[in-house]
Amino acid sequence: MPPTDWRSLNVGWCTPLSAAYATSPAVVPSLQYELVMVLTACGLLHRAQAREQLHALASGAGPADDAAYKQVANLLCRAAGIFEHTAGLPLSAWTQGLKIYEMTADVHTLFFNLCLLEAQEVTIKKAVATNVSPNTIAKLCFGVAQKARICDQLRANLKVQASEVRFGALNAYCALTAHTYRCHGYTLLAAQSVKSGQVGQGIALMQLAQPTADEEKLYSATVAKEALPEFLRGNAHVRAEAVARLQQYCKDNSSIYFDTVPDATTLAAPESACLAKPVTYVPPVPATVTIKVSETSCCLQ
Repeated sequence: MPPTDWRSLNVGWCTPLSAAYATSPAVVPSLQYELVMVLTACGLLHRAQAREQLHALASGAGPADDAAYKQVANLLCRAAGIFEHTAGLPLSAWTQGLKIYEMTADVHTLFFNLCLLEAQEVTIKKAVATNVSPNTIAKLCFGVAQKARICDQLRANLKVQASEVRFGALNAYCALTAHTYRCHGYTLLAAQSVKSGQVGQGIALMQLAQPTADEEKLYSATVAKEALPEFLRGNAHVRAEAVARLQQYCKDNSSIYFDTVPDATTLAAPESACLAKPVTYVPPVPATVTIKVSETSCCLQ
């Protein structure tokens, strides 16, 4: 019997994004497909482990020291490095014409930015705990918001139907994360402006901290309530504080300061910074494996 050609092997995966493959695998006769899916699983497992460790730190299940937060950030940066690597592979040439979302550069670039923004969130927690200046923390917040907008745009670039892909929760998560950190950033800048006597500018900045009409719809959307209940509960006080602070600034200005409120759209764009960097993934060096068949298996006869 002639030896089996490795290029004819059929590799099957149930992809986590595509609803069409929720119960049966997408089969591609290519070991390159196997490679990409294994690396994708590794990246997602790194992210999942980081999220579990961060949840344990938040719940007091472990020591919330500097080393623990560094470990969480490192896991996310390692995941980002894997997705940076896979995004650069010739994915479209390896799909054999099948519509598989994990085999598109946009999906891997999305996860690359998602892991970096979550690593930056850990950096912000550490910055707040160590009393870093409000202006610096604001820059980090705007960096997270920028990454979240990139993720949302990449998701939109896929142009998929809700019935085809499990992207509804990811859409809400990216958009609402962008607003949350935009709100944090503008709130910090507004407080600094008011402290320096620029109450009118503080009001304008707090106006920019409020959610847009589309973001407000997402906060009340069913998909967000079902998939992101903890996120919404944690975010509720952020929105409430932003509204209360804007009302207080307006009240104080109308009765005490009488400062001119500039048009919020004329304010200069805030500076952003991203300290989280991917840990470069280095593929292992290929090694030749010699296989010697001493007895033919009955399944090949």
